Amino acid sequence: MTFSRISRRVAASAAAAALAFTGLELTAAAPASAADPSSCPANAVCMYEHADYEGVAVYSVLDDGFPSGVCAAINSDFNDRISSIVNNTPRNLIWYVDADCQGASFTLAPNGRISYVGGTFNDRLTSVRI
Repeated sequence: MTFSRISRRVAASAAAAALAFTGLELTAAAPASAADPSSCPANAVCMYEHADYEGVAVYSVLDDGFPSGVCAAINSDFNDRISSIVNNTPRNLIWYVDADCQGASFTLAPNGRISYVGGTFNDRLTSVRI
């Protein structure tokens, strides 16, 4: 019942290396250029540092047995840097601006994507309920 680590090389930013939710692995994924959101792997959550799925990206594949309702902190390397998200999991993901899944939030539906999280949430996401 863990996130599975996916290995991919990153051509761009050293800041993209070793990103993770606290205790839940994420892998750096995309170079600092426009990415195709349809390239987000099945059962994965893909987060991008800029709107329209651009810039450095991280992703993680969610194992089938991972329990629902877990609140995960976004690692300090990507905390407050997310601007667009792809949710290729079968779960609702609830994103929060504060630690411990507190504060303003929005829900991204299963297999949903958002090209810009908006002014309230842009570069402010700190935790996610999986």
